[in-house]
Amino acid sequence: MSDAQGVWSIDASEFAKKGQASVGVAPQYCGALGKTANCQSGVFICYGSPKGHALLDSRLYLPQCWFEPASVQRRQQCRIPEEVNFQTKPQLAVELLQPLLKKKLFQGRWITCDCSFGNNEEFLAQMPKDFYYLAEIACTRKVWIKKAPGHRELEKEGCTVEALVQTRNLLNWQTHKVAEGEKGPIVAAFARVRVYMSAERTAQSERWLVLRNDADGKIKYALSNAPEKLAMLELVRVSRARWPIERCFEEDKSELGLDHYEHRSWTAWHRHMRLVFLAQLFLVRLRLKYKKNSGADAAASAAVNRMESAGSEAGSGLRSGMRALSPKAQLPGLSISS
Repeated sequence: MSDAQGVWSIDASEFAKKGQASVGVAPQYCGALGKTANCQSGVFICYGSPKGHALLDSRLYLPQCWFEPASVQRRQQCRIPEEVNFQTKPQLAVELLQPLLKKKLFQGRWITCDCSFGNNEEFLAQMPKDFYYLAEIACTRKVWIKKAPGHRELEKEGCTVEALVQTRNLLNWQTHKVAEGEKGPIVAAFARVRVYMSAERTAQSERWLVLRNDADGKIKYALSNAPEKLAMLELVRVSRARWPIERCFEEDKSELGLDHYEHRSWTAWHRHMRLVFLAQLFLVRLRLKYKKNSGADAAASAAVNRMESAGSEAGSGLRSGMRALSPKAQLPGLSISS
C-alpha cells in the first residue's frame, strides 16, 4: 500500500462489555454507544493511500483503576505483563507510531488524529519533526490570530476557535469536492488562518488552524504544523484522508470480527487484533492483485488522497442544495465476490 501520498491516522475504538473480568474493562466513554458505558478501549494506527487502507497496530488501554491495589488479582488473571504501567491514550499512540515510522516501510509524511489526541500538546510535541500533522481540536480551544486586520483584539486577547466563525470578514471560505455521490459531487467549505497557541506568540506555537464545514453544517477544527506556504489543496486532501481509519473500523467490525471475541486476557486481546489486521491486509492484497474486482475500490480510495476544487466563495456557509455523503458513496466492503 505504500505511496508518496500515504497518510497515517491515529484513533481509539471501544468494545462494549458486561462484567468486570475482561482485561481493561471499566466505565468509560464508548464511541459505539455514544455515552459512558462498561467497555474496553484500544488505540489503533492506520495507514491509507490511493492503493488502499488497513490497520497496522493497536494497544489496549488500561484505565487507572486497573493499577489500584484492589485490581492485583484481576491483573494476574488477565495475564497483564508486570512491566505494563499506566499510560494515557496519547502516550500509547506515540509508542505505537514511532517504531512503524522508523521502519520506513510506508511512504508519506502526514499524521492525522481526532481531538482526543489533538487537544494534547504533549502528544503533538512528540510527533516526528520531519512529519506534518493535522490534528482535530475542540471548538473551545483558544488561539491568537497572527494577523487579523480590523480585529486587533483577536491578535492580543485571543478567542476560541468557534468564535472565529462568527467574526465577519475574517475567514476566506473555499468550496472543495470531497467525494463523488450518487447525484453528483459532495463538497465541503474549508478555511484556514495562521494562529498562535499562546499569548506569547512564539514561533514554536505558530500553526495553521483549518476549519471544515461539512454539508450537515457541522464544523471541524484542526491544527497543523505544516509550513505557512503550503497549498490549501494539500490541507484539504489530508483532511479527507482521515476517513479511512473510520472505514477500517467499520469493515473490520462488520466483516472481519474485530469486536467479535469472548476471551478475557491481555495476550488474547492483542492476538485477536493482529489476526484481524492480517485478514484485512490479505483482502487488500487480493483487491490489488485482481484489479478487475478492485477498480471501484481503488478509485474511491484514490479520491481520499486527491482533492479537486469545486470553486471558492466567501462566507461561512455551504452552498444550498448540497448533500451529506451517502453510505453507498463510501468505499465498498471487504467481501470478495465469487
